[in-house]
Amino acid sequence: MRREPVHILYFSSFGHFRWGGQKSLYGLVSQLERDHYQPYVVVPCEGKLAQRLRELSVHVIVHELPEIALDRAADAMGSFRFLLDVVDRYGIDVLHTDGPRNTFFAGMVAKKKGLPLVWHIRAFDRDRYDRLLYGLSSRLILVADCLRERFKWVRDDGKFITIHNGIDPGEFQRVSDGAGLRGDLGIGREELLIVTVGRIEPLKGQIHLVEACGRIGELLPEMRLVFIGGTADPAYRRDCEAMASAQGIARQVIFAGERDDIAGLLGCADIFVLPSLYEAFPRAVIEAMGAGLPVIVTNAGGCPEAVEESLSGFVVPAGNPEALALRILQLGKDRELRQRMGARGSQRAKTLFDIRENARKTERLYHEILR
Repeated sequence: MRREPVHILYFSSFGHFRWGGQKSLYGLVSQLERDHYQPYVVVPCEGKLAQRLRELSVHVIVHELPEIALDRAADAMGSFRFLLDVVDRYGIDVLHTDGPRNTFFAGMVAKKKGLPLVWHIRAFDRDRYDRLLYGLSSRLILVADCLRERFKWVRDDGKFITIHNGIDPGEFQRVSDGAGLRGDLGIGREELLIVTVGRIEPLKGQIHLVEACGRIGELLPEMRLVFIGGTADPAYRRDCEAMASAQGIARQVIFAGERDDIAGLLGCADIFVLPSLYEAFPRAVIEAMGAGLPVIVTNAGGCPEAVEESLSGFVVPAGNPEALALRILQLGKDRELRQRMGARGSQRAKTLFDIRENARKTERLYHEILR
């Protein structure tokens, strides 16, 4: 009979705590039943993720895996031996990865040691090693049903399971003083605050949101648009700023950069919009729903899996400023509709996207592959 707790070795592709994948990994680890599952986490470098994990008394192993290339063969063998030692030292039972590179190394170690490997698919992007990595994996967790398309060459669904990203709904209900945050950004209490969260880059589609707001600027003169997220593409940000100027709404647009108080900002907003051209299953949408906001998303990736059309929000075609503008105007003019959709979204987030249920589903998967 297998001993308890079961020892799980997790891998993170990044050491920071800015993006959804790292927040989702942290959320999962934080909610594990520690009497039954003992986590260890490999990170490529020191950073906020390692800091936050250590605060949970999670053992963190810092090791950067090399690129998969012929001229890095010696480094690859060193990492392979390092991970074999980690598995032996900590009595690892399951390996759980989140990206192609760490899945390759963990997969080779899992094969060598006869251990199961869970590969967590958080992105649509196909990788040239997908077929190899699929073969190395015991099971694959998809964060949205639509990600099955990445592996459409696989006929059998037996290895796949969909477990949507999860959040702590309470985190987005315990918000800071909204008036204070609005004041910090120079936004009045009565102004219509539209928020979007994401890196400033073309795939996030922010320029279409700026154009959409420009189309209805005269109809919603009290509107303010706030972009939360770092600038990944400075030239694209300049394009967005130029679009705002051309549309006559430059004064109403704020680029707030990366923020640690996203829950508070969502809590004092009126509408959340995600204008992405490309997504898997964005945490930002379910966070906004958890905060009780009506949401407008595009039909990119798994966004429609999060939102109930016309109930908790609206789904519009990606790259379509006109459709965005119509839905923003509809919500902007109807406070009661905003409140009704926000309440429905909040309930949906609690029911379907609670991080505790996310963790229980993952634990059941571990139990299944270890039987």
